[in-house]
Amino acid sequence: MTASLLAFIPVALLLTLLPGADTALVTRNALALGLPGARWTILGILTGCLIHATASALGLSAILATSARAYDTVKLAGAAYLVWIGVQTIRNAQRDGHSERNAQRDADGHSERSAQRGVEESALSLAGKAVAGDGPIPRLASLARNDRGATLARNDRGATLARNDGGEHPFVQGFLTNILNPKVALFYLTFLPQFIPSGAPVLRTSLLLAMIHNVLGFAWLSLYARFVDRLRGALTRPVVKAWLERVTGGALVALGARLAWDRR
Repeated sequence: MTASLLAFIPVALLLTLLPGADTALVTRNALALGLPGARWTILGILTGCLIHATASALGLSAILATSARAYDTVKLAGAAYLVWIGVQTIRNAQRDGHSERNAQRDADGHSERSAQRGVEESALSLAGKAVAGDGPIPRLASLARNDRGATLARNDRGATLARNDGGEHPFVQGFLTNILNPKVALFYLTFLPQFIPSGAPVLRTSLLLAMIHNVLGFAWLSLYARFVDRLRGALTRPVVKAWLERVTGGALVALGARLAWDRR
C-alpha cells in the first residue's frame, strides 16, 4: 500500500500542475472577485473531484465509459456551461471598460465644472462683499454643490453594485464546471485503479487517493490564486484588468469548444 501511495503522489502532482478548465476558472474569479472568490471556486472544484472519485469507486462512472449518449450529454452540458461563463466574463470585462471610460469622462467634466465653479464663486464672493456679504446666493450655491456631491456618490454606489453582480456563487461555478466534465470521471475511472493494490478495499482506497489528489490540487490552486490576486492588486488600471478578464473569458470559451468537439 505504501509503495502505491509513493508512486501515486508524483504522478498526481504532475497532473495537478497541468492547466485546464479549473485553472482558467480560478484565474477568472481571482481577477473578478479576489482571493475569497477564488477560494470558493477551488472548494467547488474539489467537491466535484470527490464526487467523481466516489462514483468511480462505486462503478457509476462506468456508465459514462460505456454509454456514448450519456457521455455526450454530460460533455455537451459541461461545454455549454464553460462557454456561458466565458461569454459572461467577456461581457463583464466590456462593461467594466465602459464604466472606466465613463468615469474618466465624468472626472474630466467634474474638473471643468470645478474650475468654472471657482470662477463663479469668486464672482459671487466679490458681489457678496459689495452687497452685504452673507446673502441667499452663496447659500444656494452651497446647496447646489452638496446636491451634486450626493448625486455623484449615489452614481458611484450604483456602479459598485453593478460590478459586484456576478451571477452564481463561485462555489457553484467550480462545482458545476468539474462535475459536468466527463473527462474527469473517466480520469478517475481509469487512473485510480492502477494504484489500488490487489485485495485492498476499493472504495476506501479510491477515496484515500482522491483525498491526496485533492490536497495537492488545493495547495497548488491556492498558491496560484494568491499569485493572481497579487497581480490583480498590482494592476491599478481597470482597463488592464478588463483586458485580462477578456483573455480569461476567451480561454474558457475555447476550452468549452474543445470539450464539445473532443472524442473519447
